Amino acid sequence: MADCWGQERFISLPYSQPRALIYRLRRRLLKLLDREAAFRRSVDGWYDNRLDARFRTIGLSLRPDVVIVEYVFFSKALRCFPGHALKVIDTHDLFSNRHRGFIDHFDGYGSYSITPREERKGLDRADVVLAIQDEEGECFRQMTNREIVTVGHLISVKRPAARTGGARLLFMGSVCKSNADAVAVLKDLILPRIRAEIPEAELILAGPIGEGADEQTDGVIALGRVESLAALYATVDIVVNPVRAGTGLKIKNIEALAYGKPVVTTALGAAGLKPGTGLVVANDPTAFASAVVAILRDPSRYASLSEGAYRFACEWTRRQRTALRSVLGHVPIENAGRSARLLESAFRGRPWMRRRTP
Repeated sequence: MADCWGQERFISLPYSQPRALIYRLRRRLLKLLDREAAFRRSVDGWYDNRLDARFRTIGLSLRPDVVIVEYVFFSKALRCFPGHALKVIDTHDLFSNRHRGFIDHFDGYGSYSITPREERKGLDRADVVLAIQDEEGECFRQMTNREIVTVGHLISVKRPAARTGGARLLFMGSVCKSNADAVAVLKDLILPRIRAEIPEAELILAGPIGEGADEQTDGVIALGRVESLAALYATVDIVVNPVRAGTGLKIKNIEALAYGKPVVTTALGAAGLKPGTGLVVANDPTAFASAVVAILRDPSRYASLSEGAYRFACEWTRRQRTALRSVLGHVPIENAGRSARLLESAFRGRPWMRRRTP
């Protein structure tokens, strides 16, 4: 972030996640009364109240035109900034009852989940709410009367590289339960079916999920972190993502399409995207493996999917930038009489503020 924005525009504040004893005891008591209460938090459960004074000081000294808070669980920070500032929440994920999609597949859930009522409390602190995909945007519209704008992940589009001629599959991601589950499904259920048809097929695991991975499985190559994404994508043929749990937008799928790579994923992985434009949906392991094999064996279909991925990525980028730009035309609710034209003119003098870092 400091490299992107410049050291003089970057302020780092100390943060620690609250773990008050009374909070833990309350959750244990609620667990006895309601099983789901063990997974739900308050909207401010991850907010560090000690940040308030620093935020107020920053607000008074910088007098920002726009304040963007990442994730609803930091929405409490918006209270600390003056009314003239346009307040925006970039949600990234829908957190209402988010745990339900995970406990269907995993033993537990250790991340963030809240009730719709708590999520609404956070959203109502903003003037504008950014949803990362349309389906979640509709959910937010049912919760709040705040303006909802869909802005997906911003990408840099690359012309599709020539196919390698091999059968190299890529899964890339961080270390989390949904990614670990997807890798297990790939290694145990999907890759063996693919290699039964195409013995030379290989699965590349890149990113933190590939660090320390067990390479005992035939056809699995654990790369770990890589220096160049462009160089990596130039060596693979298809991106595979049999994700079964999660919310938001699957960034790895968007990124792969931006590099012109066909993507085979589940219906969940395709949420917010458009199947048929470089994206192939298959939900069970047998159908998933068959889809991969069919693409690898049909050069004309591969070329069509690759070109479709590129066209989709170009249009996607145009729409996301247009949507993000439209946010600047909104007027803060507490300052509704102010001219949107004045707000936009303020941004023309600060081109660096128009950037949104992935």
